[in-house]
Amino acid sequence: MLVSRNVTSEINAIRARDDLVASVSHELRTPLTSILGYLDLALDDPGLPPRVAKQLTIAQTNGDRLLELIADILAASRDVNRTMVLERSECELREIVDRSVESLAHLAAERSISIVRHDEETVPLFADPFRLRQVVDNLLSNGIKYNRDGGELSVGVTAEGDTAWVIVRDTGIGISDEDQPKLFERFFRSDLVRNSTVHGSGLGLAISRDIVRLHGGDLTVHSVLGEGTTAVVRIPRGGTE
Repeated sequence: MLVSRNVTSEINAIRARDDLVASVSHELRTPLTSILGYLDLALDDPGLPPRVAKQLTIAQTNGDRLLELIADILAASRDVNRTMVLERSECELREIVDRSVESLAHLAAERSISIVRHDEETVPLFADPFRLRQVVDNLLSNGIKYNRDGGELSVGVTAEGDTAWVIVRDTGIGISDEDQPKLFERFFRSDLVRNSTVHGSGLGLAISRDIVRLHGGDLTVHSVLGEGTTAVVRIPRGGTE
């Protein structure tokens, strides 16, 4: 028996969504470029207090990263099969996590979320530091956004032999068993999240897993609804397996 169904509406909806993502990404680039320009001018002031200069430098660094991420989203919306190119170099995993925590700590503080570190050792590896920072930023951002006020965000870095791990655990709203298999689908957002005030594109985890897998590793997520979520990044220290 042959069953046919008209999927024109679904195709049009997907195209409309991709067009919207491309349009929004494009429109974000102009004001962000202007912001970065004014940050450059501010940092050129020789009379700038050291504390303010440090804060503006962090803002500038994150602005530069955001500009590159917007370019990625814009490219991905045009070609879902586009392969990301890694730029590997010698880097240190704990330092990457340190910078991510520093840039997002104010968001956690606004909701009295404690960030607990569990990484005593340095973990050198050959990888793309920009892309790994993108992964860590996404996991920490999720751990803050979907956490409860006064909750805890645990971040750990460890290594054994040729393998390194980053483990991020939160005490947030959690994810249902039904939704967990869909977490890495592009643009997926659960009903619980869509009906809340938490904003997001549904792209972060999908892109993060792509990055980790390009390094020869994997990203897995385990969650209990109402208790919290644990994300585990496993990556070979040599960059491939």
